[in-house]
Amino acid sequence: MTVIKNSCSFFVVFGLLLLITLIALPAAAEMTAGCHCFKHRSYDPEARFVADDYILATSFNSLTANYFSISKKDIVMLKMKGGVQQNDLLIALKLGHDFGADYKPFLNLCKQGRTWQNIISHSQAFPENSKNELLLMIRAGAPVNDLERKVTDSMIADFYSIPESEIKRIRSLGFNEKELALLFILERKGSVKAEDLIVKIKDKGQSWSEVAHNLDVTPAMAGKLIASYGK
Repeated sequence: MTVIKNSCSFFVVFGLLLLITLIALPAAAEMTAGCHCFKHRSYDPEARFVADDYILATSFNSLTANYFSISKKDIVMLKMKGGVQQNDLLIALKLGHDFGADYKPFLNLCKQGRTWQNIISHSQAFPENSKNELLLMIRAGAPVNDLERKVTDSMIADFYSIPESEIKRIRSLGFNEKELALLFILERKGSVKAEDLIVKIKDKGQSWSEVAHNLDVTPAMAGKLIASYGK
């Protein structure tokens, strides 16, 4: 009788453990699959800043995907699962875009530890007499962070048809590329001036998701607006 009871207890406990494991698997698979796994994807007036990371990330990834004609999923997977640094990804995409080359071999060389100077010097894709600004910066030995900033500034300026000098001016106020990507889509969607939005963020202390919410733009909608912008 005791043996039967112990056997029943074992199967009950085993069944519960199996059930818990099956429930946990989707979440674990999602995290290891390379998604952003943002916990807060909606504006919360009681915690105004919790959705900012998501709205800024999805805005910048959507702009990059739209501009370089690459899927947003590929961008996320390259960063999260492929171990590709954002600066290297942007530089590779820009070089591929400007010279009609496949960006993936450049990224593979980066993962092997090759510098950008080394990569371009051993590729026939880049003419010696080219006046391309990014290429000239690489040949001059500019730091990777400076190369990334050049790519993002020119990308955002071209995407929104804004002078690059204006991008640099707003950067000097303390705004980064993710914030710039969101700023200008909110300006266009809400028919408001970028300067007014800057005041709300810098002087009035509003969060990005709060500013978007007041313009009837959800965090998810911001990414979709950018993804379809100009199409």
